[in-house]
Amino acid sequence: MIPSDNRPSQPETAHWDPNNPELQSVFVKPRVFPGLLNSLNKRAFDWGPHSHVAYGCQNVIAVVTAHNSRVFQVLEAHRAAVINVKWRSEDYHHDEATPYSMKLVSADSSGWLISWDVVKGRNLAEFHDNRQPVVDMSWLIHQPFGSNHDLLATLHSPYNLILWEADTGNRLWKKSFTSELYSFTFDSFDPNRVAFLSNNCILLVDDFSVSKSPSSNGKKYFIASQTSTSSDSSSPEDKHHSLSDTRAAIKRVTRMLVFNEREETTNKPAGTSTNLNDCLQVEFIKARRDILLLLYPREVLFIDLHVFQTVSYISLDKPVSSLLRCVPCRSRDAVLCLHENGAVSLRVCGVGRSGSVSPQSHDSSDIIYDLRATSESIRVSKSLKPFSLCVNPISELNFSVIFSDGRIYLYSVMSSPRTQTNKPSGSNYCYPTSLNSPGRDRIFPKDCPNIILSDLFSPTTSLESDDGPPVHIGAPPTSAAAVAPLVGSGAPPVPTTDTTAQHPITLRIITSGILPPLVPPPFVIRMCPPLTTRNFPWYQPLLAVSSTSGTGGTAGVLQILNLSKGLLVKQFAVHSNVIRGVQWLDLNSVVTFAYPNPSPSSGLVLNEISLLDITTGVHSSLRGDKGDEPPIVCIRVSHLRQYLAVVFADPKPFEIWDLRSQLLVREMPRRFPTISALEWSQSAGGGKSAAAKRQSGVGDDIIGLEIGDLGSTPQRRASFREHFVCSDYTGMLYHFTVEGNVVRDSNRIPVGNSQITCMSWKADTVVLADTDANIHLWDLKARLSRTFPTSQQRGIARKARFAPGKGNLNIILLYNDGIDVWDTRAVELVSSLRSPKDLVAKLVDVDWASSDKPVLASSDGCLRVFDLGLTTTTSSIDFARCAPSLNPALLPHREAMALKSLIQNQDWRENFSFNFTDLKLDNQEILSVSLRSLDNSLVNFISSSYISISLRCFIAAMLYSDQFEMRLWAVLLFYLKKEKSRVSSANQRAASSEVESSSANQSAASSEVVLGLDSSYDVLCDSSMFRATQIERSALHDAKRSTYEQTKRCVETCLLLGNTERAVQLLLETDPGSDSFYTDCMSACLVANVNSSSGLSLSTVKLVATHLIANGRLSEGVQLLCMIGKSLDACKYLMTYNCWNRAVWLAKATLPPEECGEVLRRWIDYLSSAKVNRKDLAVLVWVSQGEFLRAVELLHSLGYGDTAGLVLLACRQFGFLGGTEQTRAQTLCTSVLGNYARHLWSVGLQSAAEYYCKELGDRGEDIIAELTLADDGM
Repeated sequence: MIPSDNRPSQPETAHWDPNNPELQSVFVKPRVFPGLLNSLNKRAFDWGPHSHVAYGCQNVIAVVTAHNSRVFQVLEAHRAAVINVKWRSEDYHHDEATPYSMKLVSADSSGWLISWDVVKGRNLAEFHDNRQPVVDMSWLIHQPFGSNHDLLATLHSPYNLILWEADTGNRLWKKSFTSELYSFTFDSFDPNRVAFLSNNCILLVDDFSVSKSPSSNGKKYFIASQTSTSSDSSSPEDKHHSLSDTRAAIKRVTRMLVFNEREETTNKPAGTSTNLNDCLQVEFIKARRDILLLLYPREVLFIDLHVFQTVSYISLDKPVSSLLRCVPCRSRDAVLCLHENGAVSLRVCGVGRSGSVSPQSHDSSDIIYDLRATSESIRVSKSLKPFSLCVNPISELNFSVIFSDGRIYLYSVMSSPRTQTNKPSGSNYCYPTSLNSPGRDRIFPKDCPNIILSDLFSPTTSLESDDGPPVHIGAPPTSAAAVAPLVGSGAPPVPTTDTTAQHPITLRIITSGILPPLVPPPFVIRMCPPLTTRNFPWYQPLLAVSSTSGTGGTAGVLQILNLSKGLLVKQFAVHSNVIRGVQWLDLNSVVTFAYPNPSPSSGLVLNEISLLDITTGVHSSLRGDKGDEPPIVCIRVSHLRQYLAVVFADPKPFEIWDLRSQLLVREMPRRFPTISALEWSQSAGGGKSAAAKRQSGVGDDIIGLEIGDLGSTPQRRASFREHFVCSDYTGMLYHFTVEGNVVRDSNRIPVGNSQITCMSWKADTVVLADTDANIHLWDLKARLSRTFPTSQQRGIARKARFAPGKGNLNIILLYNDGIDVWDTRAVELVSSLRSPKDLVAKLVDVDWASSDKPVLASSDGCLRVFDLGLTTTTSSIDFARCAPSLNPALLPHREAMALKSLIQNQDWRENFSFNFTDLKLDNQEILSVSLRSLDNSLVNFISSSYISISLRCFIAAMLYSDQFEMRLWAVLLFYLKKEKSRVSSANQRAASSEVESSSANQSAASSEVVLGLDSSYDVLCDSSMFRATQIERSALHDAKRSTYEQTKRCVETCLLLGNTERAVQLLLETDPGSDSFYTDCMSACLVANVNSSSGLSLSTVKLVATHLIANGRLSEGVQLLCMIGKSLDACKYLMTYNCWNRAVWLAKATLPPEECGEVLRRWIDYLSSAKVNRKDLAVLVWVSQGEFLRAVELLHSLGYGDTAGLVLLACRQFGFLGGTEQTRAQTLCTSVLGNYARHLWSVGLQSAAEYYCKELGDRGEDIIAELTLADDGM
């Protein structure tokens, strides 16, 4: 009876325990080994959460684990080549209702989209839009709170944009534009703005919404090139020095986007590439607002959409390879660029030489993306070209490049090793108190690894040299050299004795892993001998693979694959010619044969046969140089691995070789007919011979000599009789016996009038297939024979293989159009697969991976392990069967949340430790295995007692890929530090007013640095930093302006920021021939005198501003209000007219804290409304205003009980929200801590829940009783 469970074949005496960890090494499950890529797979490459890379390979999607370079999962359901894959982000709160998951969506060239659950290996939904090809797709960045987080935007050829619910395939809306579109990108700062790359133009849409399709067709912008009209006061010497510097690569000819609905702007100078038809990519910069990246083969433009002007420019020198793709980073303003030679360069943004922006100096105002690191180039060829680049969205320290042959290079960005001159010592370097928990002063460990890109360089990198700023290499993820610039947790290591000593660092890109490719198709495959009770301790399911094409330098290459682990474990260059066939001698050695393409005239070749030991790599020739002869058709190793039969093409007869002595036993006479098929018997001689064979162990370790010792005199061993049958082209079957050096011809049996194409022999059953599409089944024991035609006239069977396993008589037959699996005992068809009906690619070879798992080699370069029903090549992922990793999507939800809670906080324990003995969990070993996958230095750092709760929560969010929580804890940690610093400074100032001698302490305290949030946090940054950033940006726009429209925008920004003096200068620069000359001159007079005007004049200005706003001139009215100091009124008008982004910008940049808080509170109400439903952003805004209790309250109302409790505890640790006496606040804190205790109890941390319940008094006792009763009821 055929075994129905998924287990390898073995004798009946062997005991099978599926939970035995020793058996995981021999377990074979359905999977796909991806190979050569299709040219349409070029863009199907994406890095998702939990450090997994997905890519399209032909019509399958492969998922690779980045930390060990292994294929994690392969998904197959598409009927056409996969052209795009996108991971769904984990940008939402996780709980029991929304657990961690690994989901992605894929699109193929026929227009089908499939949503996948990667862990379970099944598709959630399949959908399409009238089979229109998908040219681009993206998950929504800003999805409404409470949604399913499955909103997917797809762009279909030629110009249709569709919003889908990916998990169900429901279409929400469809928008058809008027011009052909090639790609699109969402603005990470503005959820309503989308940029499209169209035919020779950029299409901007500003009214994107989830609820309805865009009402307009967007605005078309074309590239124009003009010489800058702004003044340049730099001296000729300075200009010459600038041109000699590498930073002078930015050309003086500026680029800008020009709005033109009808025709393309063609004003472009000679030698400048401005044609958008050559544009390869359009992407919004994630680190700065309103910056759009345009990628060309030889240049990159950075265009500020506020003034539609180029603010930065990357131009490649002639020796540098052209660009293929750019990926902008978020945590730092940096860009990773993929070149055509396979190298990746890292460019970091910095301002000009002076370090500040001045409108009088172009060179100092240039934003330059300086080249900081480059990976090694790859030797590309016709068959090896780089396809795409993807970056880890969490850390941005890791990225990957995929090539056309399927190989993947994994890289890491690192800093240069510490030297003796820049290594901080315990006596000279210490971390400020602001880095640690309140009231503590410790030195951080020096060997904690960098975990995000901001670990390597500060946000304001000086570009005076190619090296970056002084950074403490190996600083813990809480220092300014680590996550401090992002989370504001403190400053870099500060010398306590010599504050001027600074040592720059150098960034490096190193190769951290390689996923090697399979040899190109077509394949020759052969499975190793099956599992037995004798070889069980060391058995590995190995598959030998070689290519019969020899392209790409793979001639003579043999690969060994482990089908259980999905790994390429060995690769050997055995022959100088193409390998044509391979056979296993035992589990450690193979025999291969190769020859070049036959001569067209003679048809003769130089045959090679090699014996290879795969454990040592030693190989040697068996036959030697026999000269030109007919090519070898096949080789067959006897069942006991004593003999080798070598079959040649006509007219050379076959040969029998002794594998022990490496000598020729017999060459058949020339008059012997040419052989078409040959097969050895799996039984050996009579009973005495078989018993002697079992005692001697022949068949387990067949060859008595090491392959490296071939040629020496072998020790004589006993020989055992073996049988084989062969057939000639007339259908005659010959039976031979071989014993020692004697070959006897026993019987000749006519099979029919047709040629036998293949045969297989197992036990007493022989199966033969002939050219008339008949299958002959012989039962030797019962002396019966049956002949039946193949199912549905499949044609000629090319190969036949019996499945391994005692009593397993399933056989697989390979045809030109697919395969059949037959049960020869019942003579019935078990399963069938046709190509291209069931499988797109044509099959070229087959074998059995285990007793019920056939392995198929196809023409698309992939190897597929099917189930017995030939229905699936995908299996669900089990945590026990994959490499150890901290992947919450693989862990049971309760265990995953328990480990996360332990990383975040352990206040209930005297000492922080990862001891799981007191946890009420079913599987505590899973937590230990997951924890061991982390770097020891990081675990030791987390275990440090001085680390604050907020910092641990940030690290936990990073480890769990919780992007929402990463932003929350980054913002919270910064504002807790800032508020703590403010309170400390106020207390010290009060004390210093009484004691003059304390002035030194006050100065020291005020010098404590609390770095601001990075520019990617935008309006969440503190007002002073935000205002400084906007002033720099305004000066940059001023220096880059080249048209009157851009000058008008600069005037508007100057008026809003209160820089009236520069606004007057810009207004007076208007050309006298312009129609706006008189108006601008009058405006200049108004601006110049408004500050000295009386109260009546100011009232008149306010009245005029109100009239302008009422009549649709909102921008002009707001400018007038800001001129007279009524910025708060201006913000209110902007909010009234639903211009919330402009109102928040104006409030953060101009208003004092009290008035800014008033505007932001109204914005929070707007974000929390049902129409907008961005309550997650509202939480961050509350935190940025220092309203920590309001943030806790909103988190609590959203049902984020664990996060609300941790925020409350983090604030208490910094001295906030701990001693409040307000009844409402006390009630809220009690409720929050109660829910946090319930969460801890639910994940198995009962001791932790009891600790916080004790703090709540009677209310806590009620909660414990409630939870205990609930557990007893279960």
